[in-house]
Amino acid sequence: MKTSIATVSISGDLREKLEAIAAAGFDGVEIFENDFLAYDRSPAEVRKMVADLGLDITLFQPFRDFEGLPEPQRRQAFERAERKFDLMEELGAPLMLVCSSIAPAALGGIDRAAADFRELGERAAKRGLRQAARAVRVSRLDVEPGRGEERQRDGNLVLPQISDRHERAVRRMP
Repeated sequence: MKTSIATVSISGDLREKLEAIAAAGFDGVEIFENDFLAYDRSPAEVRKMVADLGLDITLFQPFRDFEGLPEPQRRQAFERAERKFDLMEELGAPLMLVCSSIAPAALGGIDRAAADFRELGERAAKRGLRQAARAVRVSRLDVEPGRGEERQRDGNLVLPQISDRHERAVRRMP
C-alpha cells in the first residue's frame, strides 16, 4: 500500500512541505494548486524536486466549480479542465480531484452533473489521466431540497443532497 498526503495539510512553502512529507516516510504527495501557484518554479522543476525527494505526485487538487453550468460557462469550464490537464501532464500527476460545484451559475441536477463528469472523464482518459469527485456539502447539486441524503448514479457517482439551509447559505456567498 502506498501512502500519500496533501500539501495543504502541512505548513510552509512547497519545498518545505515536500521535504517534511518525504522525511515523514510518505510515498506520494497530493499537490494543492495554491501551493503550486505560490511557489515560483515551473511544473518541470516541481516534478523533479518531488522525484528527487523519492516521492510520486499522486493527485492534483482541487478543480472547482465545474459541473452543472449553462453555456457558455460549461464550455469555459471544459477549457479550464483542459488547461489543468496540460499542467497535470507537466507535473506527472495522474489524477485530478474535482470538488462539487458551488458556482452561483450552476443549475444543479444529478443527471446534468453525471453527464459533465462523464465527459470530463472521457477527456481525461484520452490523455491517460483520471478524475475523482469530492462531494462538498454546500454544492449546487441539490435536486430535492431538504432531503440531506446521498444519491448514487450508475454505480459510481455519489454526491450529497444539500439542505435548504445550505442552499440559502450558498446563495449568500460572494
